[in-house]
Amino acid sequence: MKSEYEKQSEFDERRTKMDPVLNPFGQLIVCQSVDDNDDAPFNYNAESESFTGSFKFRLLADLDFKKTGSYQSKTRMGVRASVESFVDFSYIVDSSAAFDEKNLPCAKVNYNSVTYSVQIDHKSAPL
Repeated sequence: MKSEYEKQSEFDERRTKMDPVLNPFGQLIVCQSVDDNDDAPFNYNAESESFTGSFKFRLLADLDFKKTGSYQSKTRMGVRASVESFVDFSYIVDSSAAFDEKNLPCAKVNYNSVTYSVQIDHKSAPL
C-alpha cells in the first residue's frame, strides 16, 4: 500500500521493483462465491430485470487451513481430552489498482468500493 508520506512516483517505482518478487507468476485470478457473502451483497430487481451489487476494493478471500497435528491428553482432574492444532491463512485481495486502470460501463467506482449492475432476464435470473 502507498504510504501517505510517499509520492505517487515513489510508490510506482517501489511497486515496479517489488512486483517480480511478490508476484513472480504474473496475473492472479481469485474466484469468490457471492452467494451468502456479506462482503459482496447483491439482489435482483425483477422490474428492471437486473442484478445490482457491490463489493469493497479490499476483500477477505476464503480462509485456507491445515491440520498440523493432534494428540490425546488428560487434564489435572483426570478428564481425557483430544487436542488438535491448525494453521489458518487469510488473504486480503486488493482490486483498487484494477479499477484505476479501467472504465467499466456496468460498474461505478466509489471511494473504496464498486457498485455494479448486470442485466439478466427474469426467467434466467434464478439460474
